[in-house]
Amino acid sequence: MTIRDKRWVGRVTCEIPARILTYEGWARVIVKDLSRTGVGISLSPVRLGIAREAGLAHLARQLAQVLPEKVQIEFDPARLGQTVTRTLSVVRIRSWDSETTDILLGCTLSSPITEEEAVALDLALPYHGESMSEAQERLSLGQRLHAPHPTEDDA
Repeated sequence: MTIRDKRWVGRVTCEIPARILTYEGWARVIVKDLSRTGVGISLSPVRLGIAREAGLAHLARQLAQVLPEKVQIEFDPARLGQTVTRTLSVVRIRSWDSETTDILLGCTLSSPITEEEAVALDLALPYHGESMSEAQERLSLGQRLHAPHPTEDDA
């Protein structure tokens, strides 16, 4: 297993709206992939006031000027409010070139996503050593357990 394979174990591809707290205020981002302890976020450099100049080193310096070392993230705040909130640390710029509009950042989370939060996000996040089918089965069970119980009014 390669280093990349180990890093991607348990990672689930998704499209979840989120927001991060920059030095200037909240900025919208899209969560592109998520694991219990890591997240890939896509963000618009224009929304952060970052110029689209060539050079990875220049981009890294500009990101450091707008993002704190520890960044607060709220997952799907329109639907979940502050239910799923974490602090993240940007560990690398995963994708960027002068032709694309967004930057993809790889980040670590301050604490793992819990099972309840995974269910709220509607994601089957595997635990270390667990298969995706086991995680999906657990998600299905969690959704059934957290589903509203029918009332007499529903009949």
